[in-house]
Amino acid sequence: MWRAGVCRVLAGGEPGESANQRIRESAKRKAQSAAQESQVTQSAIRNLQSAIRNLQSAIRNPQSAIRNPQSLWFALSGLFLGLATHFYTASRFFPFFLGGFLILQALITYARGRGDEAILRRHFWGIVLLYGVAALVFAPLGVYFLQHPGSFSQRAGEVAAFGDTSPWSRIGQAALANVLQFFVPGKGDLAQFYNLPGRAVFDPLTALLALIGVATLLWRWRDPAALFLLTWFPALLLPAFLATDRFPTLPRVLGVIPGVYFLPAVGVGVVVGKIVRHGRLEGNEGNEGTEGIEGTEGTEGTATAVLRASPPPRVTVSPRHRVTVSPCHRVTVSLVITAALLVHVGLTYRDYFRVWGPAQATFDAFEGDMTTAWQWLETHQPAGHVYLSSDIYRHPTFMLLAEHATVQTYFQHQNPGLSWFDARGALPLPPPGERATYLIAASSQPTGPAAAFLAYHSIEQDQWLAPDGTPALTEFGLPADADLTVFGATEQMSAAFTEQLILTAAAWRAGPDGVPALQLLWRTAGPDWENPAGYRLEIAAGDWQTVVPFDAFRPPEWVPDGRFVTWRRLNLPDEPSETLRLRLVRLSNDRPVTSPASPDGWRRIDVRR
Repeated sequence: MWRAGVCRVLAGGEPGESANQRIRESAKRKAQSAAQESQVTQSAIRNLQSAIRNLQSAIRNPQSAIRNPQSLWFALSGLFLGLATHFYTASRFFPFFLGGFLILQALITYARGRGDEAILRRHFWGIVLLYGVAALVFAPLGVYFLQHPGSFSQRAGEVAAFGDTSPWSRIGQAALANVLQFFVPGKGDLAQFYNLPGRAVFDPLTALLALIGVATLLWRWRDPAALFLLTWFPALLLPAFLATDRFPTLPRVLGVIPGVYFLPAVGVGVVVGKIVRHGRLEGNEGNEGTEGIEGTEGTEGTATAVLRASPPPRVTVSPRHRVTVSPCHRVTVSLVITAALLVHVGLTYRDYFRVWGPAQATFDAFEGDMTTAWQWLETHQPAGHVYLSSDIYRHPTFMLLAEHATVQTYFQHQNPGLSWFDARGALPLPPPGERATYLIAASSQPTGPAAAFLAYHSIEQDQWLAPDGTPALTEFGLPADADLTVFGATEQMSAAFTEQLILTAAAWRAGPDGVPALQLLWRTAGPDWENPAGYRLEIAAGDWQTVVPFDAFRPPEWVPDGRFVTWRRLNLPDEPSETLRLRLVRLSNDRPVTSPASPDGWRRIDVRR
């Protein structure tokens, strides 16, 4: 019908009928819209009653709910919206962003006199269903937050800007930095754990296309799809704006994915559209909306005859706009799309698979030494008890990979064949006559007596290298007949500090810079599972007193009839004293370890010089 009307106009027919018809149809639509506006309240009441009946029906017969595919999609959307809130803090902004967008879009449509186009109005009860399902999925986490409010607010309170003296200035700095990390080279996240330091999210070409996309969306902001993308980006950047402990921070802007990747896609579409319009062949202007070359009746010209005889390729700009362009411009369109993809893929592969992945800094950031230790234990049968040196007690990377420990069993987990220690402050020794294997990670290389003992008594059996060629993990084997006497610190006493811990020797050792170090030899009766946090050691001589850490070999790692050596450099006011007072204090309750013989926990110790 519309084709016949166009032909009549082209043939010089009367256009008045068509114009009058359009006026009548426009007036009719306005009248219908006004009638709909006057019935909003009644419709809402009817919809509420209908929703209640449908809910009751769905409870009685769940299969009936599946018959309405639109409701099913809203319910599925609510399911995944609720699940998202369980995984990352920033995802808890999603419900607020979605609700804010729906309200904003409704306000814009009503302001333009097109209230019937508001998504919130057209799908009100579907949206209610969406949020209802999301609330049900979130409910267990919400109950937990109500019972443990600190779990919800503690981390946010640590990184939030409002604890600073000038919060708005910090928020502004964080906002600028987190936006620039998407577009400006060198302004990306500097943390090696998350990013190639300084690399922007978009490479230069993709960033340019994304900016074109942003400008295009701003030009078309009244369109719901454009408004959705425009509000998505700043709304989900808000967590990064408010957290100002460091910026830019790539993990805190993950909420913008995948919406942010529509921006360069829109930019590509704009560039392709420009090329298509520039390369459109003469005689094709009236063919938008047609399928193929058919339907061009009434359009005369040489170009039309040529197209009918040998139609060149057509390019689809949108499902409603298929236009004919020159072969040269068609190739240009293909090259633009291909180049945008290849440049992005190529630079991403180079930056992350050739530069970032093999880097030593990345190896360290992802605790490569602990991963190596896990791999070693998976492929070897160690001789005797294994002592693993790490800078972090029960390193989470190793505990997950090797021990399969959960958050609940992290400290309760027991591996009788493995003990953790830090070779920078202690050296555990096996029971006399037993063999042992020491795994020394790069993060905790031995110092002091540990380095000397391992170099003299043990046998270095193997090394596993990091990307830069330095040892990531070193294996030492201690034979069963090794002399466990450490620098003459033979057992000279038996001072029981706990049921599982006895001090057997104490001696002063001179450090390389002349600063004296107190070396203590301890004997253990077995693991102490009641004190996983361990102790701190207080040392006193006369009026002088100091506190030193005592956590390099913790109580749960002790073995029956085992020994370990500790050493600590002390800045003394005078010459090293031959008599000291020592006391252990529990870290769990900050109370000293006492006994009937020492009510205050202090024990007098003779120290050899």
